[in-house]
Amino acid sequence: IMDIAIEATNSKGKYQIMFWLQIILLPFTTLIIVAGYAFLTKAPTILCRPKDMSSVPFSKCEMSFYCKHKNTFDMIIDKKESIDNFALEYDLYCENNFYNSLISSFFFAGCIAGVFIWSKLPDIYGRYEIYKWLLYLNLFIQLNFLLRINIYHLILTSFISGTTTYSLNIQNILVIETFERKVASIAMSMMNAGYGIVGIFLGLYCLSVNNLTILLVLNVVIAFVCVVLTLVYLTESPRWLNANHRVKEAVAVLKQMAEINGTSEQFNKFYEENKSLVLHSNERVNIHGTKYTVIDIFKMKSQRWTLIGVMYVFFTIAVCFYGIFITLNTIIDNFYLNSFLVFIAEIIAELGSGFLVNVFGRVRVTVIACNLGGVAFIISGVLKKGMVKTVLLFVASFGIAGALNIMYIYSNEVFPLTIRAMTFGFLFLFSRIGGVVVPLFINNNVYPYILGALAISCGIVFVFMKETKDMELEDEVPEAKVEIAASNDYK
Repeated sequence: IMDIAIEATNSKGKYQIMFWLQIILLPFTTLIIVAGYAFLTKAPTILCRPKDMSSVPFSKCEMSFYCKHKNTFDMIIDKKESIDNFALEYDLYCENNFYNSLISSFFFAGCIAGVFIWSKLPDIYGRYEIYKWLLYLNLFIQLNFLLRINIYHLILTSFISGTTTYSLNIQNILVIETFERKVASIAMSMMNAGYGIVGIFLGLYCLSVNNLTILLVLNVVIAFVCVVLTLVYLTESPRWLNANHRVKEAVAVLKQMAEINGTSEQFNKFYEENKSLVLHSNERVNIHGTKYTVIDIFKMKSQRWTLIGVMYVFFTIAVCFYGIFITLNTIIDNFYLNSFLVFIAEIIAELGSGFLVNVFGRVRVTVIACNLGGVAFIISGVLKKGMVKTVLLFVASFGIAGALNIMYIYSNEVFPLTIRAMTFGFLFLFSRIGGVVVPLFINNNVYPYILGALAISCGIVFVFMKETKDMELEDEVPEAKVEIAASNDYK
């Protein structure tokens, strides 16, 4: 009945359009922090060496030069002066990536910490409330990036910024609970493709404007727009309110959505005709989200193997995804052209998979994508550098990027509402860990075979997963439904 009620508000109206706009904008405030500093930052650094030793790792030549010019180095670091004149005077080769690596590392550490901090709260206090406060925090953090008091302030700000990326996870949940199902899969694919769009924008920006301050000001503006859109247009998930026995509030939210979409008359007619169904649509729901933990979910027979299977696929596909795209970034010597091609491949794969799952189903498309990516990657490992190898790597990237995108859709559909935010956060954590450990797989000559085999194993595992294409979204875990049906109150 909630599916029909949401459709009665016109699920392609102004409310959803404003949400689409936020879906496109919000990834800017995360990727810009990492990629923007990697491209543009001019922080002082001590990674300098004589030009004739530019190919030697810094650790092997730092002492001979550092001891010779120690006072000069201290002057540069203490006063934060431009290093350009210093490098020119001593004929040095200087790198600018020391602080960039710290910023990126602390940002991704914040992403992982954010899962532990925020993942349980949306199931307890509501999706909208936590989402709103994360956007407030995100705006505050973007203002702090503009200040850039010192490197320690910058690192701390990057870490906190990483924790706020959990807002993207809640955005996924709100989409699946307030959009029509077919539209929701495309909307989530658009959000994932947003990272590729931002990457292309950053590459063009760095080649033309190349100004960090302007980029950070733009980031503040985007963060502010996201807050305004949330306050003016977005609402709490009516499904979450309904599952929490707050049916009147759920109806009020649906009426608000219909009013924004200009379909109040249509919805009110539907409501009057189905009032008794709407008001009793949650009579078999017993909200347990406040006490469930991940350990509890592993103990549930109905959820255990689904969680283990999705967890394995999420982690493994993330390893393959980052491994393939790191490989693609070495094909062409031009860094910006490489990035452009990689991002284009990612966008096509994610948007394409978002459409295909509505036609052929989540499981079938995932199995094909994993096996296609795995086989192409294995064959590419046999070939030497050339056009055929490049084409195979891009085929592999299409398959793996598409499979990873589907995992975001599938994991929000397969788990019941009362544990959705917590399980999705747990799975998102494993995808981040996959990104962290990928260097362990690509530092040898056989890594294409390893990653290819892992991708194929994901396809095999997913054969045994249940299809969610036309499945009704569950509000409560089956174990709780049995408990309710057996209770004296329900009788």
